[in-house]
Amino acid sequence: MNRKYRYFISYFYTSGFANAEIRRATPITSIGDIVEVSKDIERNNAFADGSVVVISYQLFE
Repeated sequence: MNRKYRYFISYFYTSGFANAEIRRATPITSIGDIVEVSKDIERNNAFADGSVVVISYQLFE
């Protein structure tokens, strides 16, 4: 899968704030995509379900 969309994500989780760089095959275009990003961050970092809130995201071109 070609992950051509690169984003810088700022998010809040249970014990603080963090940033991440992610790559996606499709652009973020809806709240559903943001929820998917939140769930991916939770899964990849072993955070509890519903503990991540994406605050902002920026597409790198």
